Amino acid sequence: MIKKLLCAITVLTFYCSSQAQVNIALDPYVSGFDNPVDIANAGDTRLFIVEKDGYIRIIKNGLIESAPFLDIDGRVRSSGNEQGLLGLAFHPDYANNGYFYVNYTDNGGNTRISRFTVSNNINIADPDSEQIIYVVSQPYTNHNGGDLNFGPDGYLYIGLGDGGSGGDPGNFAQNPQSALGKMLRIDIDNGFPYSIPADNPFVGDASTLDEIWALGLRNPWRFSFDDLTGDLWIADVGQDDLEEIDFQPASSAGGENYGWRCYEGTMPFNTGGCPPATDMTAPIHVYGNSFSTGCSVTGGYVYRGARYPRLYGTYLYADYCTGKFWGIQPNGVNGWFNEEVGDLDSYEYATFGEDESKELYVAGFADGVIYKIIDPDPLPVELSEFAVSVTEERQVLVEWTTETEANSDYFEIQRSADANVIENIGRVDAATYSEIIVDYQFTDETPMLGTTYYRLKQVDLDGYAEYSDWKKVEIERPYLIPNVYPNPVREGESLTMDFGENLNTTLQLTISDLSGRSLYSNAIDTETGLVNITLPEKLNAGIYLINGEFNGYRFHQKLVIGQ
Repeated sequence: MIKKLLCAITVLTFYCSSQAQVNIALDPYVSGFDNPVDIANAGDTRLFIVEKDGYIRIIKNGLIESAPFLDIDGRVRSSGNEQGLLGLAFHPDYANNGYFYVNYTDNGGNTRISRFTVSNNINIADPDSEQIIYVVSQPYTNHNGGDLNFGPDGYLYIGLGDGGSGGDPGNFAQNPQSALGKMLRIDIDNGFPYSIPADNPFVGDASTLDEIWALGLRNPWRFSFDDLTGDLWIADVGQDDLEEIDFQPASSAGGENYGWRCYEGTMPFNTGGCPPATDMTAPIHVYGNSFSTGCSVTGGYVYRGARYPRLYGTYLYADYCTGKFWGIQPNGVNGWFNEEVGDLDSYEYATFGEDESKELYVAGFADGVIYKIIDPDPLPVELSEFAVSVTEERQVLVEWTTETEANSDYFEIQRSADANVIENIGRVDAATYSEIIVDYQFTDETPMLGTTYYRLKQVDLDGYAEYSDWKKVEIERPYLIPNVYPNPVREGESLTMDFGENLNTTLQLTISDLSGRSLYSNAIDTETGLVNITLPEKLNAGIYLINGEFNGYRFHQKLVIGQ
C-alpha cells in the first residue's frame, strides 16, 4: 500500500502517544475524611488517606477502616493553614520491611521526615516506631512543601518550600547551603539515618548541601514520577502572578535551578544577585493567577491506568481554588500541549493519588470526599494503524485503519512544522460502519519542505476526539539550477541568471571564494526568471561559487572570472 520512498526522503515515527481531548468527571468514591491532603497505596487494593491533623486512614473495599492506620496527632502542629501531616510514601519493599515515611510539621513548627513501621496488624502502624530521618527549621508557618516520593532509582525525594512569608525574604531557594526551596534526594537504605547517593549533582561541592537534587522552588506542594518513563513532574505554587509546572526527564543528572525567587514562572521577580536566565530551567507550562483560572496549583500524575485509554500518557493537575483541571502531553514537536479537561465545582482539591492499578483519585479538602477520576465518554473508535509516506511525485500520503463497533463522524489530518502552529490540512468524512476494519487515505499535494509532522484527529458522532501519534516527514529541499552567462565572465561585466520560469519572490544570493569567504551578498526581489547582477570590482580573476536560495530551493554554481 505504501509506495517506495525516494532515497533522499525518510519517514520516521517521532513520538508515540494517544493524546486525547477529553473532559474528565469526578465520581465520589468515599466520604467522611477531615482535611485530606495526600493519597497513597502500598501495592495492594487499599488506599491510604493522610489527614492534615495527624492521622492516616485506610479505605478498604470501599469503606473507611474504623481505626486509623497511624495517629500522631499529638506530635503534629496543624494550626497553620499549610502545617500538619502533609505527605506519605511507602518503601518500595514495603511488603517485606513494613517501612513507610511521612512528612509533617512538628510541635515546634519545623519539618520532620520520619520513618514508621507497620505492626503485626497490617491495618495498624506502630506509632512508637518513629525513626527521625531529617529535620528542617522553618522560619514561617507557610511554604513547607510536604510531599515525598520514592523515585524509580529507589532513592527518597523530598520537596521543600522556601520557608514561607512572601517573596522568599531570606532568599533560601537560591541559597545552596539551605535545604529550603529545594528538591532533596537521599538514600535511606544505607547509612544511618540516611546516606548521600554518590551521583547527587553537588557531591564534593563544599558550597552546596550534598542532599540537594534541584533548587529554585517556591512551594512544590505535590510532585510525582511517571510510572512508565521515570520523568519527574513538579507543580510549584506561585507568588501572585503565575502557577508553574516543572518537568525533569528521567535522563537528568539533577542540579536544575527552577528559578525562584529570581523568576516567578517565566516572569522576572527579584533578579538581584541572580545567575543569568540561561542557567535556569524554565517551566514547561504556566497559568495566570486570577479569579477565573486559579490561585494555587495542585500537582497530579501522568495517567498510566488501563481503564481510560484516552487519558493514557496525560499529566493531570488541578487548581486548589477554582476546581479547574488540565492535562499536559508532549506535542510531538519538542514541546507540550496543555488543555483544560474539567471545570468542576471547587471543593479545594488538595492532592491526587494512584491505586495499585494506576487509576487516579483526587481529594476534596473542603468536603472530605475522595473522588475517582473518570473519562465519562471514551471514544468508541480504535485506530489500529497510522502511516505516512512520500510518493514519487513528492506528495505526502497519509493512510490509516480503524476498527470500530460504533460510528466515526470524520477525520482531520493535521500538520505542524514547529511546536506552536498546528494546521488542519484536510478532512475525511467517515461512512457508517459496524464491526468492520476500514482503510482510509489522504494525500497532501503541497507538503512543506524540510521537516514536518503529521497526525490524525478522529472524531465520533458525539463530538469526542482522539489523536494518533505524530509521524515525522523529512523532504530534502530540491535543487533548481539556473543557466548562468556569460561564464567565464570578465571583470566588471554584468552577469545574467536564467531560471526558465517566473520567480515572483526574493532571491538570496551570495558569491564566495573557494575558501568559503563571502565577497558578495544581496537579497534580490524579482518577478521574472531573469536576474541581472553587476559584479563587484573586488572580484579578481579566478574561480568562485554562486550560492542561491528562494522558496525552499537551493542552488550552487561555479563562476569563472577571466582577465
